[in-house]
Amino acid sequence: MLTLADVRVRAADETTPLLEVPRLEVAAGERIVVRGPSGAGKSLLLSVLAARLLDGLTLTGRRDAPGLERVGFVPQRGIEAFHPLIRLGRQLRVVTGADRTRAGDALARVGLGDPRLRRRRPAELSGGQAQRAAIALAVLSGAGLVVADEPTSALGL
Repeated sequence: MLTLADVRVRAADETTPLLEVPRLEVAAGERIVVRGPSGAGKSLLLSVLAARLLDGLTLTGRRDAPGLERVGFVPQRGIEAFHPLIRLGRQLRVVTGADRTRAGDALARVGLGDPRLRRRRPAELSGGQAQRAAIALAVLSGAGLVVADEPTSALGL
């Protein structure tokens, strides 16, 4: 169970909170969707859930995640999940400890089964391919929680 209680996020030099969460609980296996208008703080909330707060922001309140050692994060732009110079297949293996077969299977499950894609660098992927690869990376990591910020925005769905 991941719990946020009385959470407030502020910019270091501001008194007005950018985000306020009185209480939020996410149970194991639960899938939630965060909706709202642009600028409402959806991405900021996901960053708090993933414990990836940007520099210059402060968090007060409580974020409890007992037993949750690893969080997979799929950014809005999939390419941001990768080092720009390392080939895709190698990154999946090095970051997650997976062998070639597991990495290839993860890519195939997200529609990137062509072995040639594994040899590409992130900049050589389309936006949709990078997004799918970021999803494969998050799932392959074995994270207890996967947070995805607009995971289908580049997929043309």
